Amino acid sequence: MENIKLYKNLENGDKFTLSKDEINNGRFLYKVMKQIKSNFYPYYNYEDQPITTNGNSYLINKQLNFHFYTHSDIIINFKNLIGIDEDIIIKSNENKERNISSSIVCFSDSNTDNDGIYENIFQIVLNTKKAKKIIRMLDKYKSDKYRISSCTMDKNEVHFKVSFKQDYLSDKNNDVYDSLDELIYYILKDLRIKIDNSYMYFMDYLRWNLEFIAEEITDEEEIKKYLIKEKFRWNMY
Repeated sequence: MENIKLYKNLENGDKFTLSKDEINNGRFLYKVMKQIKSNFYPYYNYEDQPITTNGNSYLINKQLNFHFYTHSDIIINFKNLIGIDEDIIIKSNENKERNISSSIVCFSDSNTDNDGIYENIFQIVLNTKKAKKIIRMLDKYKSDKYRISSCTMDKNEVHFKVSFKQDYLSDKNNDVYDSLDELIYYILKDLRIKIDNSYMYFMDYLRWNLEFIAEEITDEEEIKKYLIKEKFRWNMY
């Protein structure tokens, strides 16, 4: 219990826990995004939200499908993915529904490729006039851990997926949030999103929002009761 923080969502009263050292990992990402949903500070109107989550996202029996969109300008950097340290600005696309600049999906229950060697972990769509440039960058890179498959549906859109070798994944802890850890390291760690007139790192923006949408509960008895209740609930499944 010493390493657990209990929070209450100020909007709906939901309670949730985070470990005290969880500020930048997959579990933090999933839990905070689930609580914030489509109410990112300081934007109060749904139409103005810089990030929205897909209603079809789920976490069931250690199977994860996590999907969200960015609706503001973003800066993406692939230095951890392909070793090229270059900031690429992706403008929000007024021709797309809700000005979507990117669509990001992460899996922990994906099907393996036909050869059974690779497993799809995350796939991303970027709406940008720089699609050809990005595809050239991605297609040149080779890795012993993963492979990158990219394509474009039109000149202003690039799709790419990152599939990891199963023997690499088997060395991980097999936690349901491991795939989100990979997404953070390779993409979100260096992703910046435009908020008002300046850019914030994506994970910093989530931590900043947590302060506004939830309050920490410090009463030890209340924390203990919540943990016992949650343990009982999960034991029923």
